[in-house]
Amino acid sequence: MNTNSTKHIQLLDCTLRDGGIVIDFNFGEARMQEIKHTLEVSGVDYIECGYINELKGSPKGRTCFDNELSIKNSLLNSGKQSGVGYVAIIDHNTFTLDNLHIADNTGIDGIRYAFHKEDMRKALKEAQKIISKGYDLYIQPMVSVRYNDEEFKEMINVCNSELSEAKAFYIVDSFGQMDNSLLLHQLEIADLYVNGTMTIGFHGHNNRQLVYSNALAMVAQETKHDLLLDSTVMGMGKGAGNLCTELIMTVLNEKGGNYYANGIYNLIDGYIAGLQRSYPWGYNLDYYLSSLYGCTPSYIKLFTRDDRVTTDVLISLLKNMPEGKKVACDKVFAEKYLTEYFNKADKKNDN
Repeated sequence: MNTNSTKHIQLLDCTLRDGGIVIDFNFGEARMQEIKHTLEVSGVDYIECGYINELKGSPKGRTCFDNELSIKNSLLNSGKQSGVGYVAIIDHNTFTLDNLHIADNTGIDGIRYAFHKEDMRKALKEAQKIISKGYDLYIQPMVSVRYNDEEFKEMINVCNSELSEAKAFYIVDSFGQMDNSLLLHQLEIADLYVNGTMTIGFHGHNNRQLVYSNALAMVAQETKHDLLLDSTVMGMGKGAGNLCTELIMTVLNEKGGNYYANGIYNLIDGYIAGLQRSYPWGYNLDYYLSSLYGCTPSYIKLFTRDDRVTTDVLISLLKNMPEGKKVACDKVFAEKYLTEYFNKADKKNDN
């Protein structure tokens, strides 16, 4: 979609994947097809079909799949629409990339490969296998704010030299920590250093009610690279949720886009809004606090199951959590950490 003479801005909808987290990916076959068809008709440029996870995935009925063939056989068996790219995401160390089959035009077109800073070198080496199997590669460095400028440039240089055929390089605001200035600062670095053949993407979360504002700032920024924005219908997604597909479509249409939101509205009215009442997502204080202290929101649900966890207690837990444990949720650690917290509090009260 042309928005000006220097760049294209495209839209990747993650409802089936990021939205699926809300309901443990249990859309069921009929709803999966309904969402896929609605997105195809809406004109989105890419549809993220789901996760690929060999231990937690399923062959059908869920959008966390055991392998890429299950996506082909249970979701894409209804066909693929010309002009739409179909992708899936793999978190580093959750799927053996050697087991990927060679890409063909009836399956997914690309794979988004996500990794944490600690795994960057290993993940980028592994990602070469995705390209060698014939898939478009989308590089997803989770919690991009954890990289200082020099580390960010170093990672980009590695991607340019070792993964020069990659389709896109992403800025990923995993915990919704970024404001406009921080996003545009990383975008400026990426625009300066990322291989010119790659698109620059942005995946944001709404912990601080800033994801829409950040998307607007990115759209308005002059860049040499084409841009790719991630979104979900009604912002459906883990914790505080995501950029709303229906909102950003309107903005991009004002800049010459050709997206059709009526089907999205009907999907919201007939299905997604009901899900939100049963499985709430979106901004709230707890998810803001997880962003403030740079912690995955997955801990929030674990901690707040305990009635003793007031807001003051939650702040203390998040603030004092070891840095090495904040990025990825460790359930065993969380239980031990919570028990130790209250044991210390009880001893203090006894004294």
